[in-house]
Amino acid sequence: MKFVREELDFLKLYVMLSDTRSFLNDKIHINFIKEKDSIIFSQLSYKFNLITVLQKNLSTLKESFNILVETNQLFSLVSLLPKNSEINISKEEISFEGSKYQLPKYEGDYSVVDKFLLLTSSPKVEEIKIVDLEKMPLIKNYAGIDELDTIGIIENYFVASNRTDVAGAIKTSNTINDIIFLPTEIASIITSYGLKSIVLNKVEFNETIYNYFIINQTYVIINNMEYALANIFEDNVRVLYDHPTFVKINKNNLLQALTRILVVAKNNIYNRIFISFDTNNMIIESIDTGYSVEKVPFIKLSNEIQNVKITVSASNVKTILQSLQGNEVTIKISPEQDSTAISFVDENNNSLFVHTLYENIEE
Repeated sequence: MKFVREELDFLKLYVMLSDTRSFLNDKIHINFIKEKDSIIFSQLSYKFNLITVLQKNLSTLKESFNILVETNQLFSLVSLLPKNSEINISKEEISFEGSKYQLPKYEGDYSVVDKFLLLTSSPKVEEIKIVDLEKMPLIKNYAGIDELDTIGIIENYFVASNRTDVAGAIKTSNTINDIIFLPTEIASIITSYGLKSIVLNKVEFNETIYNYFIINQTYVIINNMEYALANIFEDNVRVLYDHPTFVKINKNNLLQALTRILVVAKNNIYNRIFISFDTNNMIIESIDTGYSVEKVPFIKLSNEIQNVKITVSASNVKTILQSLQGNEVTIKISPEQDSTAISFVDENNNSLFVHTLYENIEE
């Protein structure tokens, strides 16, 4: 069956969402159904199930057939062809412009694809429009792994955290009541496709709630995962970082000082630096590999934290400062010795970043 190269542009999405956690996760199944004049492309991966249905006249086929090949191999061949090239996919081979490729073929059970197609035609429990998606990639680097490999929509912020060191939240104009967790790969999709919004369709199928959305002709069905991202806006969490005492400082001045001290602090454990204050300055020290110090004048300092000394990661703080859009940064610091975290905001108040404190062990 012949395709024009552009008809197979969706293969890029399949490659982006493939993985190697199991045998089938990086394979694409192509099912030619003669009696329905339809070709169903599908991929079953760890976090996503993808289905694309193309309608074509299949009357010239002798019989229906299906093939299972490596997603990346097929995409690589197709993407290397000139625009508007014709590609023929048959049971035996992939051919174009006199060239023929017999890709390795595999076997697998794809009967679940029919169930997923029924799912996409089931009545929707809810349609949730998620907007401001261009902000989501800004928070992706704050996500962790496994049960923290997610970006949450919490109180209309995009939120991510690796739990051990940093968390970030960016304000959006969403008005969603429930907490929604999305795999971090969606941030890459947003960047690649320039998405500003998606409609997340919530359906109940076989007594299970599923969420899916559509990109061009492809159904992206999100597998149900267990995530452990905390609601950082709950009172019992907020009290850990949202302190009334603070230092306000010029962001660029602080960023320049951190960039310089990272030349040596990058070799420290956790890239750690020590931050304290004198009458007019924030003092930044690196002591693990020789002694280095930077002094940055602050704009305002709460008296209660005049004698505080905290330990943070220079690289994490640099990343946080680069994520803030304003000119002045307010770092909320507790005067209590057993404090566990500090937070960063700017004058725009559109984002929030939290950094866990390290022990003040000077050795």
